[in-house]
Amino acid sequence: MPRAELESVLLVVERLPPAAAHGDVPGGQLPAIIALEPLAGSPDRILADPCWVEAADAHTQIADSGVVGMARVST
Repeated sequence: MPRAELESVLLVVERLPPAAAHGDVPGGQLPAIIALEPLAGSPDRILADPCWVEAADAHTQIADSGVVGMARVST
């Protein structure tokens, strides 16, 4: 992991707990608290559990896996 990325992750770990110590932090406030820009994503991405998934990439993975017809991604 490049040093700059590691520093960014550690700064988030340092900044977020004090902000959330007294309750949930609204998602809209996170960029200001952690001082990082949100990751860019396509309008095609979906939130699956705690992960953002690009639907087109998921379709490709399913097609390449040979389980076509047994799995499907809905957007």
